[in-house]
Amino acid sequence: MMLNSQEHLLARSPGQAQDAARSRLFSQAPRRRLAWRILVVAMGLVVAVTTLAGGLLVGVYSSMADVLPAPVETSGMRPSEGVQVYSADGALLGRVAQENREFIPSSEIPSKLQLAAVAVEDRRFYEHHGVDPRGIVAALRDDIMGRRIVRGASTITQQLARNVYLSPRRTVARKLQEIILALQIERRYSKEEILELYLNQIYYGHGAYGVKVASQTYFDKPVGELKLAQCALLAGIPQRPRDFDPFQNPQAAKARRNEVLDRMATQGYITPEQAAQAEQQSLGLGRPKKPLGSQDYKAPYFTNYVLRELVEQLGTDAVYRGDLSIHTTLDWEMQRAAERAVEEGVSRARGLHVSEGALVAMDYRTGAIKALVGGTSYRRDQYSCATQARRQAGSAFKLFVYTAAMDSGFTPESIFRDSPVSYPGASGKPWRPQNADRRYRGRVTLRTALVNSINVVAVKLMKEVGVPKVVDYAHRMGIRDRLDPYLSLALGTSGVTALDMATAFGAIANQGRKVEPMVVDRVTDRNGNIVAAYQPQSHQVISEATAATMGDMLREVVARGTGRRARIKWTAAGKTGTASDYKDAWFIGYTDKLVCAVWVGNRDNTPMRRVFGGTVPAAIWASFMTEAMQLEEQGHGAAEALREEPRPGPVRRPRAATEEGTVLRIKVCADSGKLARPECPKTRIMQYPAGRADLAPKTYCDIHGPNAQPTPAPERTITLSICADSGKLATENCPHVINKSFLPSAAPTQTCPLHRAPRGTDAGGTLW
Repeated sequence: MMLNSQEHLLARSPGQAQDAARSRLFSQAPRRRLAWRILVVAMGLVVAVTTLAGGLLVGVYSSMADVLPAPVETSGMRPSEGVQVYSADGALLGRVAQENREFIPSSEIPSKLQLAAVAVEDRRFYEHHGVDPRGIVAALRDDIMGRRIVRGASTITQQLARNVYLSPRRTVARKLQEIILALQIERRYSKEEILELYLNQIYYGHGAYGVKVASQTYFDKPVGELKLAQCALLAGIPQRPRDFDPFQNPQAAKARRNEVLDRMATQGYITPEQAAQAEQQSLGLGRPKKPLGSQDYKAPYFTNYVLRELVEQLGTDAVYRGDLSIHTTLDWEMQRAAERAVEEGVSRARGLHVSEGALVAMDYRTGAIKALVGGTSYRRDQYSCATQARRQAGSAFKLFVYTAAMDSGFTPESIFRDSPVSYPGASGKPWRPQNADRRYRGRVTLRTALVNSINVVAVKLMKEVGVPKVVDYAHRMGIRDRLDPYLSLALGTSGVTALDMATAFGAIANQGRKVEPMVVDRVTDRNGNIVAAYQPQSHQVISEATAATMGDMLREVVARGTGRRARIKWTAAGKTGTASDYKDAWFIGYTDKLVCAVWVGNRDNTPMRRVFGGTVPAAIWASFMTEAMQLEEQGHGAAEALREEPRPGPVRRPRAATEEGTVLRIKVCADSGKLARPECPKTRIMQYPAGRADLAPKTYCDIHGPNAQPTPAPERTITLSICADSGKLATENCPHVINKSFLPSAAPTQTCPLHRAPRGTDAGGTLW
């Protein structure tokens, strides 16, 4: 008979039982020690998490101690300051938003507008206590199902807390602050007061804050006179003011308005019949209004450009919520000099039918915009001719043609023939580019062609280099607009902005490094905390050797070419540009500190009276740069000096292209483009990449010295009237006739075959 376990243990001797018990105890000890360790670790984690959470909550409460209002200070929630924009040297350029907000009590706000805001922003506004858990769950569900941010979960109270007290930075701590502040606000204020404050705080686009100003901005009427459809339209704008702008996007605004009406009907604030009737109505807009106070900004074109850029980067709510200080790169003294130069230069040229001008000056080493003039009168027209207007660059676009050529194996001494040429044009008609003076010069170097802005050579060069390559160089150097890929582009027939042209020329000045334009140094909140800070962004877009070669040629444009009127006491380089029919005239140039682009013309695109880039724009450029360089030498424009904390220095400039080992220097004859002889009257030093010695000339000059070709005696030449287009003997029908001397054996004997009957020329092209 078998015994059970307990009986078996009892039947054993006492000694055996004690030994068995001791054995079981020792076998269980490791497991007990492991369980104890796990328990200790778990308790430690609980304590750590509790301490961390408590510390976080204490920190959040501590951070809010200075911003929580007293229970009776309802008016303290109103903004006391707007966004302030400063120049680099501390001048207040403008105060934004404060001038465009007027507080209105809830008793004067239509109930249908209040209900529309509740319906679209916070349907359980009258039910929750500042935070809506159901709304948070619903938002998470929609975001997860849509795999993107579909809807937000902030209540009206949370939005009010964020707009009044908190910075725009998105952090976990800020969200906790927002929630706690919302709960505190709900305890201290009634729902009516909270909604009143919200409707007076929120941004509605076009510089309008609060429903009172928004009603005047969009409908040109007091808020108390708004109809249901107009109330719904206003209520739908704050979520995305730019997207739902009824002036710019009427269809999107109307769809948003109808969505608000549907929500109001669903929630029982109006009947379905009222919603349907309102949806059939027009938007009922008034005339667009200019943002209040913007006409009084200093440097208004620049200040508004700064605000637009920051809205793109930080969002509308972050910029226009108020209590921000924007510290820009503008030098106020330089700006005043720029405004004077443009105003005086345009005024002097009014007899030539010049009514408008623009200027952009930039430190090409850092990208900091030092001065920006978008027009002669901001009150008359807010459209900026410096950053928004796309105008034909004329011959200033040749910068990209020649830069691409230098990188493709050509040199400044490469020879091209300046002679009539024809290319297939639109509608089967040939396109014959012409020079500004209607003359042809025969064999010329590329240096001479650029210095004298010879159109025909630029077109032929672009044909050799390739249109796509030139377009690529223009884009990489700073042109952001689409360019028409045709040969006429060599003459600047596509539209560009003055800002982009300054950036591109700056890349040449900065030894091949393009630095992105920068208008803001830093943004701080009302407590001085940095919300955003900006540093120069640069890219090497062309080689140092190519930049040095182009800089050498551009200096000659100013010294002895079409840009002679831009000569100042400082070494300068640049290029002129004049569009067809004299509709646009440019001068873009630089010194060792600044690059500056100047444009003149008319906003309605009517032609000027023979205004070239080398006349009015070059004179404006010289006037401004003379004063700007004096200010630079006096130490103006150092935004870094205003920084309380140290900041990294400007982008380090690359090693100069003239340093040993970077380029090969060779003396060449200015007339022949070949290696210079002692007899050559004019020579210049040419620079070539050290690894491309094959680009340098190999033979000596055959015009001067022992190998010079004999010049025909004057008595052996004859002078004939020649058609400039065909090169044959001119007839009475030839539109362009020149006198030219020939050796008798080389003189043409045939008459022009192109102009047999009177006809106008179809030649087009750009001037200097």
